[in-house]
Formats: sequence, C-alpha cells, structure tokens
Amino acid sequence: MSSISPRGPNSEIAHHHHQISYSAHFENSLHHILEYPPRSSRDGITIIPNTSSQQPQQGVSIREKDVDARNLPHITLQQLPLSVHDPRRIFASPVPGIRLTHPGGWLEGGEGPSGEEQRAWTREFVEANNISGEQELGMAVQHHMQQNVELAKERMRARYEAQQQNARVEKEIKTLMDQREMEVKIETRMKEDARIRRENREHKRKVPAV
Repeated sequence: MSSISPRGPNSEIAHHHHQISYSAHFENSLHHILEYPPRSSRDGITIIPNTSSQQPQQGVSIREKDVDARNLPHITLQQLPLSVHDPRRIFASPVPGIRLTHPGGWLEGGEGPSGEEQRAWTREFVEANNISGEQELGMAVQHHMQQNVELAKERMRARYEAQQQNARVEKEIKTLMDQREMEVKIETRMKEDARIRRENREHKRKVPAV
C-alpha cells in the first residue's frame, strides 16, 4: 500500500498508484503478513546500490546496474493488485513477507515511481529532515518506513475489527430474520388450525339431526 511506501500516502508522485482497484483478497493477505511476519528476515532478491562495496550473491542479491529491465515483467494498472503469491514477485521489499515485481516497485505490484521521482522524493526528504549524510539518510528512511508500516498495521487492524463487527451484526440480523420467519410460520399454522376448527363447528351445526 502507498502508506507503507517511504513516499507516504499524500505524495503527488503516487497519483497513478491511487488508481489501483480495491481488492479485499489482497487487503486480507497484507493484513495477515503485517500481523504475522515470516521468521526469516531474507525474503526476495535485494538490490545493491552501485556505490556499495558489497558483493552480489547468486539468487540472493544483485547490483543495481546489473538489473536488466528487459527481463522484468510488464504489468498493467488493470492487473493490480497482484496476489502476494504471484511468481513474478522476486525482489525484496521493506515489508517482510511481501516481494516486489520490480526493484523499488509498489507492494501491489508494478515498477513503481521512476528514478527521477525517487530522486525528487529523496531531495525533499533530506531537506525536510535536515539530513547531512548518507548514513543519516539511511537511518531516517528506515525510521520513516517503520512508522508507515505501523500506520498500515493500525489501519489493517481497524479494517479487520470493522469486518468482524459487520459479521456480528449480519449474524444478529439473520438470527432475527430466522426468528421472525419461524414466528410467521407458527402464526400461519395457528390461523390455519383455527380456520379448520371453525369450519368443523359450522359443519356440525349445519348437519341435520337424524
């Protein structure tokens, strides 16, 4: 969800992202993952910045410049959100348990904002938080991401509680409707029995004595 993205829910960068259709199945899956994250901290291929001295590991990580855009899946807005189990999700995301289809892509799937948009967000974030170094930037982004994850968890919990409340109300309504249906059947049966008894009495009065 955009609220988990470091860009936050109010960013103009995410304008087209907000056009993604609502999916209860995806929301439920996301809620479960946020509430019960996987034990393993490694989930998906991580992207190593070109300036990093870290060495890529086969099947575990890849340097940013080595990602071939031609091998990345083409995903349209109409296909989103993708199932969290979609096999095209192979890259690590900030949320343990959810993989991305593209490096830096959206949690719902797709390539996400362009490099220029990400750089614009970085400049805004640095200025807004008075950040002076790369290490400080990394820590600030991590903190901001964690805040957004917690906000998403709260929203998911509220949604889940609302669903449970709606389910309870629907169950109560069904119970009342079933009860009323039974009452109507009993009333109908009683009226029918009364009609039959009345007709029997009238029939006896009309039968001449022998």
